[in-house]
Amino acid sequence: MSKAYLLAAGVGSRLRPVTSVLPKPLVPFLNQPLVSYQHNNLLSHTEHVRFNISYLADHLAQYIEASPRSSYCLEAEPLGSARTVWEERAYFDQTTIVACADIMASYDVERLLYIHKHSGAMVTIATVEVDDPRRYGVIVSDRNGRIVQFQEKPDQPLSNTISSGIYVFEPGVFEHWESSWKDLGSNTFPALVAKGIAVHAAPLECNWYDVGKIDDYLLLQLQFLGNANMVHPEASVSPGATLDCVIVGSGAVIESGAELSHCVVWPGTHIHTGRTEQMSILTPTFAYQVECATEMERQVRRVLSR
Repeated sequence: MSKAYLLAAGVGSRLRPVTSVLPKPLVPFLNQPLVSYQHNNLLSHTEHVRFNISYLADHLAQYIEASPRSSYCLEAEPLGSARTVWEERAYFDQTTIVACADIMASYDVERLLYIHKHSGAMVTIATVEVDDPRRYGVIVSDRNGRIVQFQEKPDQPLSNTISSGIYVFEPGVFEHWESSWKDLGSNTFPALVAKGIAVHAAPLECNWYDVGKIDDYLLLQLQFLGNANMVHPEASVSPGATLDCVIVGSGAVIESGAELSHCVVWPGTHIHTGRTEQMSILTPTFAYQVECATEMERQVRRVLSR
């Protein structure tokens, strides 16, 4: 079997304020830690999953220590993805999947490994197609899947194919590695291609979501939720409360007379009588309503009415 490595050391600045209290991989997503979806998928197909952790590391350490066949490397400060992989190169003694820990994608691990093995590539980058690639790093491949060029947030993209943040490495790649590289996407992969090392693209062929900004965090959960409520069995919701497309976490209490519409209620949050919220993330310590709440609610309703 192969191994896996989840990059989880970042501060999640675009997801503030929720990442001020939890590291991004652990923010609740449909009442589970965001990283748990990918972590469990990888555990089903690999022999071990390792993390790098740094920001609010104690929370992630507790999560990892409670998980089977999982371990972590603690970084005093985030090193950058390429530097982390270099420092952890002893772990990469066999084919290893490397992925950003905040990705939402139910990808076929065995298919990805099969494509990688049969391509003969030293590195495989799982790719997705997007409508507007100008916000991303664009990948240009030849007809055999070998990557020939990268474009970083180009005004005139040569393709609509981008990196998904999921990769496969062979141990031999470290023979060509430079310890000065800091970031995989902007340093390592372009340099390997320039060196003539075989780096291939593999279409992911599944839904892929970038849980990047705070608005995305709310909207994506509401899209997954559909026209329903999701209430954790260990939450307490009064029959006199009104919920419309709301996710309620474990230990949350919602009193009679509260009215919530299109909200995410974090575990342990207490919503008192008479409180009214819409398009909001509600936590035990603060509430966050998206600035474009009215437009986002219209967008959500359009999605749900399809």
